[in-house]
Amino acid sequence: MRKRFLLCLLLVSAIYPCFATATPNANNSFDLDKYINLYLQSSPEVVNAFNDLAKAELDFKNNFIKLFLPSADFSANTVLTSKENTGFHLDNPYDASLNLNWNLFNSGKDYLAYFQQKNTLKLARLNFDNKLQDIVLNAIQTFYDLKLKESLLAVADNDLKSKKEQLDTTRQLYKAGLNNYTYFLQGENNYKSAQLSAKQKQANYEKSKMLFNTAIGRAQDEEVILQGNLTVLAPLYTTSYDEDLAIAILNRQDINQKILTLQNDKISKKITTLQNMPALQAGVSLGNYSRDIFGTRHNNTNYSLVHHCRPVCARHIRCVLEH
Repeated sequence: MRKRFLLCLLLVSAIYPCFATATPNANNSFDLDKYINLYLQSSPEVVNAFNDLAKAELDFKNNFIKLFLPSADFSANTVLTSKENTGFHLDNPYDASLNLNWNLFNSGKDYLAYFQQKNTLKLARLNFDNKLQDIVLNAIQTFYDLKLKESLLAVADNDLKSKKEQLDTTRQLYKAGLNNYTYFLQGENNYKSAQLSAKQKQANYEKSKMLFNTAIGRAQDEEVILQGNLTVLAPLYTTSYDEDLAIAILNRQDINQKILTLQNDKISKKITTLQNMPALQAGVSLGNYSRDIFGTRHNNTNYSLVHHCRPVCARHIRCVLEH
């Protein structure tokens, strides 16, 4: 629950930018939380995930109404005739009917379909959580990838300065006759290797910065100042191995998805079995009246209680109580 609450907060920040802590163009300084919020705001996958979940929830509600609530149908018909100099006339009565149907029981297939749809909604929610987790993970990886490339570039620059100082020292010693030419060539080679490494690190940093900026809708070459350092905490072993394993399995979304999929498969098998067996169905239907052109109402209302049994031999028994 806590994880879903945090993910919902991130989603709110993505859908409604007014709740975000900063806007993309506020400044060039970023910490991890700020970058995640901006990443979610700029990601179309967040909107797609939210729409998929909303569709699944609406499908569940619509199926519940279809399975358990009565349905109503209204129809009307008449005939318009045209006569010269008189316009249109209603020469025939018109009929209007209102029918109400309610399926009370059908051998439990509706209840099985309801539980199947409920599991489908749970699967949609798990997929929603997984998509948000993937998006947030991509944002974290993008942030720390640039942080790593920035650190490697700083190391390469320091190494280049060190090799330059060593080359200058070697050159002075060579000119003073304290070193031979081999040491001078070695120092020059080390300096050129450091130059090449620094250029490679600079190219890698620029590429990561481009991906960093593009993901949040900024210009590719905009300056980026990263805040914070990656801190690795030592694990705290406060529970046993079995308890840790149980907690890990409980929080594995893929395992929960497979469990729900297996449950839906079992329900589908039960529904198929029921469809091939004798079925007992009970329902209620009522309604039907008409008015003629003089406004006289003709009551043709039918009240019926239907029991429908379908044995294997396809014989039907139908009892209708009409009034």
